[in-house]
Amino acid sequence: MRNLKENWRFRISSKPGMIVLIIIAIGLFYKCGTVKHVPAPPVVAKTTINNDTLMAGKTLYVNNCQKCHKLYSPDAYNAAEWKDNLNAMQRKAKISDAQKETIYKYLTANIKK
Repeated sequence: MRNLKENWRFRISSKPGMIVLIIIAIGLFYKCGTVKHVPAPPVVAKTTINNDTLMAGKTLYVNNCQKCHKLYSPDAYNAAEWKDNLNAMQRKAKISDAQKETIYKYLTANIKK
């Protein structure tokens, strides 16, 4: 057993052993480095609604709906379900018909029909 330990120490203390350890350490540190940022492809709107309307809809959605419950992703429901949800919540949120329609346009702008 003693002979085995001595051989192990000899291998590490030798130049080739140290080179191997350095290469392994560099490889481990290299793999632990940061991941390169790959930008997401640009989102292309599937709608003809202008950007100002979409931003206004998002602002209304965040400011009014978040008061009572968590915000749901626009693709959480289809267009008919969003229409029903908005009709049910309009009175509670105290929003006008025009505001409801703007929120609806925002929520349904990019969902699959």
